[in-house]
Amino acid sequence: MEDLQFIKSDSCSSHDLTYEYVFENEFIFGGPRCFSLPNFTVTVFLIPNAIELSLDSIIDLENSVLGPYEGCVPPLTPPRLNHLLYYDTPLFDRQLLEMEALSNPRDLLTASRPLLYTSAVVGLAPDCDVTHLRTETSCVSRLKLAHTVLMTISVLSGFAGLITSRALYSYPYAIPTMSVTDVAVLSLAMATSVVSLLACATYNRASVSRVFTGFQEIDRTLLDDAPRVYRSTVATQVVQLCVVFSFLTLIFFYDNLLWYEGVLDRVVAVFAIYVVHTVNLVMVLQFVNLVTMLNHRTRRLNERLQSDEVFRDNPTAVKTVNGTSLDGNHVVFVQESVEINLSQASRLRVLRGVHDRLGDIARRINVAYGVQILFDVTASFVTLTTDVYFGVTFGEVISRSQQQGYGGTLDALLLSLCWIAMYVAKLTFVMGTCNASSALDKQTLILVQKMMLREDVQADVVAEAQMFAQQVYACRFKFSAWGFFSLSYSTLCGIAGAVTMYLVILLQFQQMTR
Repeated sequence: MEDLQFIKSDSCSSHDLTYEYVFENEFIFGGPRCFSLPNFTVTVFLIPNAIELSLDSIIDLENSVLGPYEGCVPPLTPPRLNHLLYYDTPLFDRQLLEMEALSNPRDLLTASRPLLYTSAVVGLAPDCDVTHLRTETSCVSRLKLAHTVLMTISVLSGFAGLITSRALYSYPYAIPTMSVTDVAVLSLAMATSVVSLLACATYNRASVSRVFTGFQEIDRTLLDDAPRVYRSTVATQVVQLCVVFSFLTLIFFYDNLLWYEGVLDRVVAVFAIYVVHTVNLVMVLQFVNLVTMLNHRTRRLNERLQSDEVFRDNPTAVKTVNGTSLDGNHVVFVQESVEINLSQASRLRVLRGVHDRLGDIARRINVAYGVQILFDVTASFVTLTTDVYFGVTFGEVISRSQQQGYGGTLDALLLSLCWIAMYVAKLTFVMGTCNASSALDKQTLILVQKMMLREDVQADVVAEAQMFAQQVYACRFKFSAWGFFSLSYSTLCGIAGAVTMYLVILLQFQQMTR
């Protein structure tokens, strides 16, 4: 077996990069094996039965990744790797490789595998090649689309079965107000999940994939500690998913024991609404995580603007490329850093380019999730209002329906409090992350304006900073629910006020009808 190494040719310049490939008859079995070369960190994985590529193809592949700089400004071009990478590996070896990738992720897609795999299960998977070992073929894309359509049909069928079951066993014995409200709440939740699935089946699939590509472009310029950031991303997503699915599982069993006492046909019917809640929560997790990634990159940009990096005497711009290539039986991950001397204005222009890419990502996220968030916030508002109202009045409601096997007042109140806590947490996370994004964008504008007030600033830097300030002012990071209202803490306070107002009205109306 041969070991593929990458070294920089002595004849290359800082702006025109060329590479030589050296093969050595030495390979340490068992992987991964990490070693260092000048300006390189190479990790080698052994994959049996891999399809061998020609050396010319590998050279063309790496040149497309590490290609020349333009105008001394590090490019923000994504690596074009996936179309040449294939494997034919036993399932056990693939699992070992993916476990290693999760514990030591090398890019944002690898770090986001927990959320992306969960999204694929519920039918919300984007067109992202999360394996990095073979491209997202049209066959795989069609399978994902078919699964999304199947999930949509399942949600609609389950909703019809649930309404039929409650119409037969619950609504005839409940007060009309409770029955109508329950239908409205279930319908809004179902509509949110159907809209999310249909959006994924149409425009969202490619849009979210472009968002991940944009983040990876920015990370190569902005993140000096990318491995640590990616490990943190994996841990955060795993914790989020564990909390969400643990909550839904516990509430599902508690709900069925309380209301239906384990009756099989009614348990199967009510399972549909938990599938709906799962789809909605995964969609919200996608949105919140993408906005959180945006906030983290914006915070890093602000740190660079605040750290006087632009005004250092011997500044360098570091370009880091994470690439993947295949040579016979080896999958090789290459991380390469190149230092280039840039002027102060050029370095500020690089940061301005990063902000421009962040603005593009923010707009893509807003377009991709605006309508889903609109439905979800509306459903959360209505559900919060009704749950709080029924939580206050459950004593009377349960006493009138005791003969139908309903649980006691305390159990019903506890279940309502659990749902209230879930919707409050969901709204807080959505509004909080979006509000933080706007605040960080305002901080960027303040830092750029302070930069122009420095005494040692050069004229070309002032001109670049003025254009930077105009760009930040024109391209604000603002998220909205499809343009109907902004996503911020002010909207969250408005929702809390509206819930309180409707609760007072409902309680007064209840007193009048007695």
